[in-house]
Amino acid sequence: MFKESRKFFLIFLYFFTSSCGGLLSYIFASFISTQPQELFILITFFYFISSLFILLILSSRLNYFLKSIIALLGFLFLLSDLVFIYAMLKKITLSQINFLLLLVPNTIFFIFNFSISATIYYRFRKLDGVIENEIMFENRNKYIQWVNEEYGERMDKMEPKWFLSIGLNLLAFFLFLSFLSIAKNDFNKILNSIFILIQFFSFLGIYLILYQYSTVMKWKFLGFKIKEDTIKNWNKLLKVLISIILISIFIPSNYVIFKIDFLTKFLRSLFPVVFEINETSQQAQNEQNVVSEDISNNFEKVYNNIKQFLLLLFVIYLFLAFIGFIIKLIFKHKKPPFWARFFIFFYDQLISLILKIKDFILLLVDLFSNIFAKKEKIKKEEIAKHFYTMFGEYKKLPSEKQKEIETIVKEFIRLIQVASRFVLPYTFYYGPKEYMDKIKEKVTSASEEIKLVVEIFNESRYSLHLLSEEKKSNYKRQIDIIIDKITRLF
Repeated sequence: MFKESRKFFLIFLYFFTSSCGGLLSYIFASFISTQPQELFILITFFYFISSLFILLILSSRLNYFLKSIIALLGFLFLLSDLVFIYAMLKKITLSQINFLLLLVPNTIFFIFNFSISATIYYRFRKLDGVIENEIMFENRNKYIQWVNEEYGERMDKMEPKWFLSIGLNLLAFFLFLSFLSIAKNDFNKILNSIFILIQFFSFLGIYLILYQYSTVMKWKFLGFKIKEDTIKNWNKLLKVLISIILISIFIPSNYVIFKIDFLTKFLRSLFPVVFEINETSQQAQNEQNVVSEDISNNFEKVYNNIKQFLLLLFVIYLFLAFIGFIIKLIFKHKKPPFWARFFIFFYDQLISLILKIKDFILLLVDLFSNIFAKKEKIKKEEIAKHFYTMFGEYKKLPSEKQKEIETIVKEFIRLIQVASRFVLPYTFYYGPKEYMDKIKEKVTSASEEIKLVVEIFNESRYSLHLLSEEKKSNYKRQIDIIIDKITRLF
């Protein structure tokens, strides 16, 4: 039911963190240069790639420390390569100071960006886990009790006030910095405005999703049944909001701002130009160099002409397809005339191409998600049947012993489902102790609890006497502790 909401959350989080990092980088560039040069603008938009990298790292099964190190090293490697490739292609020289001015501040911005992304991502994942784990409980009162024990707060109190505080403070902070950046040089108004708008709409999208989750939890807490149509209608609003993000690209380049001359002079004196790229002049040494340069110039002209011709063909194709779309709407309930089929053909081909591209992207997403997905998905009923066979013909035992075994197995399956999702996929050839030993190797902080759970499981399995109520309660409590440590670690 919430699968689509999770996708929207990742999309909005991507735009939110990309705009935060990009805006910080661009504002810094506007302070240390007369106006951000091509390289600075390239690095600014590089944050849209780094934010995607951050989300992929956060969704992996590594612990938080490893995720942080890999993300930071990956960013430094990609940013350094970007700067060197740009300098090589543009034939420019970068001094050591200029390189450090590019690398050090952007590294700090990336760490800030990663921290914000991780905070929002894990808070959402925790909220999502509350709803997702509901299927493991047959009794709603036990589910509510589990939420209170795990999270220390009632479900009707879990509102996204924390994100409202983070988002509004960040927006206020960036608005202030953008104001100073534009005051220093009004050339900066376009990109500042674009990033602020993207940040605002993505902030609104994340808040609506978190509010959706908290509202659903409140309804569940009050005993209402949530219909799937309710979530779908809510998500329709989010789809509209995603499209509204694109409004930022329609900002006019000539919109007027009010200048504050004394502030502009103060900012320019406070932040003098400290970044300057020196272009190297390469003169031809011999005729071969001159010929090579002429070939290069001619090739560039031919390339530009071909590019413009292909662009013109693409525009004509879209125009014909648009006419075909209009004609198809007009003749929706009757057969179109012969001449109209020419335009409809272009429209149908365009739709077919878009669908093929969509299917290809979905295929890539599925292939990529399989890397992080479980190798084998086992249904809860199959796992239960597998474990009940370990107790032999337990149905012939006294009813009290049967209830005890069913409780032990049910709680153990709950633990296995969480461990399979976050730590190691469970397969049937694992014995209970063998599987839990492997979990213990990866979740060392829960070693004692795992050892105790296995002991109680085997005691119920191999003995005919009944476990005490205290031991059964302790068994459930230890499983809750293990699950909490797994979800916190991964």
